[in-house]
Amino acid sequence: FSIVVLGNVTNSAAARTILAKFRSDSTQREWQLGVNSADALFLQVFDQSTAVGPVRTSDAGITQGSQRVFGATYSAATGGATAANDMSLYQDGLLIASTATNEVTYVAMEDLTATVALGASSSGAAFVAGTMAFAVLCQTNLSASDHWAIYQLLRSYFGI
Repeated sequence: FSIVVLGNVTNSAAARTILAKFRSDSTQREWQLGVNSADALFLQVFDQSTAVGPVRTSDAGITQGSQRVFGATYSAATGGATAANDMSLYQDGLLIASTATNEVTYVAMEDLTATVALGASSSGAAFVAGTMAFAVLCQTNLSASDHWAIYQLLRSYFGI
């Protein structure tokens, strides 16, 4: 799957969820795109049965305080214990350097009933500091050129 979001993430000492199907009360965790307390972008998938969540995290902090396009993909090409190797992170249409943190007991997401939420976990935790203008969640693994093309369209339409 892939996620593309246009938003202005505000600098904060707290972790911020951008888009998620992830109940923070630990009962229905599936996936989440967010910014951690060190201002790094991350994509995490979660296996509720084994309570593990491989994650890919950007090596540097993201740009904050202005409209940016953030993207992530998870191809599940190999999945399982190396799931985070199948993830990519993007800012403004460009692939960003990131590190995979895999979980050896991860099997797969489980398609639980949590709702997808923009700017918060689906359990209604505090909304992300900043604004969100556009979000796409699709069942396709978008390529790097797809992320670039979407960024160019958003840049033109929203004047960023």
